[in-house]
Order: sequence, then C-alpha cells, then structure tokens
Amino acid sequence: MFAFLLILPTFAFVPIYFFIFPAIYIVAKKSLQGDFSYLPQSFNKINVNLLIIIAIVLASAINKWFHWGDELTILEFIPYTIATLIAFFLAKHLNERDLKIIVWLIVIEGIVVIFQYFLGVNTFFSALDHFNDKISENPDLMYNRRALGLSQNSSIAAYKFFIGYLILDYFKLKRSVFFLARIILIAGIFFTFNRTVFLVAFIYLLFSMLRLYSPIINNLLENRVHKKHIKYLLLAIISVLFLTVVSVVYYDLIINQVTRGNGIDLSGRGKIWQDFRSFISENILFGNGSEKYYVPHRGKLAHAHNSFLQVWAVHGVFILGLYLLLILRNINKRNLIFVILIVVYSLFQYGIFWGISLLDIVFFYFLFFGSSNIQKNKNELVVDSSYN
Repeated sequence: MFAFLLILPTFAFVPIYFFIFPAIYIVAKKSLQGDFSYLPQSFNKINVNLLIIIAIVLASAINKWFHWGDELTILEFIPYTIATLIAFFLAKHLNERDLKIIVWLIVIEGIVVIFQYFLGVNTFFSALDHFNDKISENPDLMYNRRALGLSQNSSIAAYKFFIGYLILDYFKLKRSVFFLARIILIAGIFFTFNRTVFLVAFIYLLFSMLRLYSPIINNLLENRVHKKHIKYLLLAIISVLFLTVVSVVYYDLIINQVTRGNGIDLSGRGKIWQDFRSFISENILFGNGSEKYYVPHRGKLAHAHNSFLQVWAVHGVFILGLYLLLILRNINKRNLIFVILIVVYSLFQYGIFWGISLLDIVFFYFLFFGSSNIQKNKNELVVDSSYN
C-alpha cells in the first residue's frame, strides 16, 4: 500500500498533494502498532540532515515574509519547501521491499508505453491526447510519437523508468525476472524519447563499462590474462564495432531524431536559462522571496529546466547553499554515481527540489538512508538466522 500511495501522484490527473496520503498511512500504521519512533526523543537526537531541511523551511518563511510582507495571507506565508519535510519523512520509511514494488509498478507503465507506441497513440487519456496532430505532420520523428504511459507527460514517465533502473542497480538485483524488468524499463526510456534521460543513461552506461572493464584492463597491463576475461573483451570489441557501423550508416537519421530535424535544439532552454540568469544577477541574495519564479516562454510560463537555477532564482544564494550542503555532506562511495546521475538530470530538467516528487523521495533515499537501511536489513537477517 505504501509503495502504491507513493507512485500514485505521478499518474495523470492525480494532484501532487496526494503525497500527504503515504505520510498519513505511515503515521497511522505505526501509531496503531504503538510505534512512535518517527518522533525524536530529544532535540540532540534529531538527524542533522533534518535540521538542515528545517533551516531551509524557516529561511524560506522568513524570506517570504520580508519580501512580500503585507501581501501575504496566512496560507500564502507557508513556504512550499515544507513539502521537503514530507519527502524526507517518506524517504526515511522506504525500504528495499517498497522500492521493488515501485519498480514493478513502473514496469507496468512501461508495458503501457510499449503498447501506446506500437498502436500509434501517445496516451490512452483523451484529455491528454495533444500530440496526434504532430504525429500526423511528421510521423518519422520519434519525438512526436513519444508515449506518455499513465503519466501527465512523457518527461514524468521517462524519469520514472530511469529511477526504476537505478533502483534495480542500487540493490544489485540480477535474477532473470529483474533482467526482464530492465528490458521493459529500457524500452520505456526509448519510447518516451526524453533526451535528458538519454544523456544520463549514456553516462551511466560509460560508468558501468568502466567499472566492469577496469580490473580487466589492469590485468592486461600487468600481462595477466584470465580466460574468463577474454569473453568480456570480445564482447566489448564486437559492441564497439557494431555501434561504430550503425553510427556511420545511420548518422543522418540519428542526428535528425535527436535534434528533431531542427539542428541544435535545446527546446528553448538557452533563452529560458538566459532569462533566469538575468533575474538571478539582479536578485542574487534572496531570489524571488521564496515564491516560485517563472519566465514567459512561447506564450506560457516556464520553469528553469534546471533545479539549481530554479532554487537560486526562487530562494537566493543562501538557501541554495543549504541545498548544496545537503548533497555534499551525504555523498559516499555507495551512492556517488546515483547522486551524480540525478544531479546531472536536474541540470537539464526541473528534477529535484520541487518540494516533493517521486524523484525527490528516491533521491533522498539514496542520499540519506540507503546505505544505513541496507545494513539494517543485513543485521536483521543475521538475528533471524540465529533462531534456525
């Protein structure tokens, strides 16, 4: 139930405030069990990361008060960053079982995406079916055919497939059933055609290859060749040759797909980033008074498509520094690549620091709780085995 409630707000037509329901579920469940461990026993036992998040919330409230003053009602005075506390609380109560369930729920959406793509529709929800004209105009562009799955847009679906894949790798889940899940998630990434996800997926592929082949390369340099390494070397050579041939033969087609036939295309990000930088240069210290900031773009209001520019524009440099402190003080050997990938994604999308989102929650899990929860689960297994 907890996992389903966590992923529910990522579906189309479900409002973001539904993230309150998994929090209510956890509090109710633990209270009925007489477990009040989610309440700190004393101030000195409060997690330092939680204190930093509380500082962000208080600083945001003060920033709003001094910036907007009498214009604020009581409800408007409450900063949206208070949702970050809920994201922290939900991440704290995640475990491997919950995350596996989330992966399988994402896999189901991946199957939906595959069906949508081959049926030639971008969504099964008529209220969201706004790509059909583009599909008929230029059906050869995969960008115009990208599927939405069960989500409001393809970007949300794409990042879910990517974090699903990261979760599988974080827990090193390698059974055949998880191999099938990976195939579906990769297909989901491909058919939602999000270029930022392509970028971070490519970075992760390079990292995985480096991790796999670095000991083999070291052995070769030391003139030590093991038979088991030969198959990996042959696979690498064949793969490189295959990708080289495909890239040369289909170069024009690949470039046309990636650039949508428009040459270098950042979906207007260049102009958006320039507008945000101009605003930040004039409001370096306090940003927009901790009120969400947008710029006009193509007849609509656009966010920064960059989490860090967005935070700086909204809150100013001091609160941005608190967010960066949260990341830097919690990076470790186990979560490094996962944190880097989500940060890179968030340099080209408004990924983390919405206040609350599924990506925020999973990011907080990797950043704050993943390693400790895994060690806790291992300790519990040791205790249980003593009774056998």
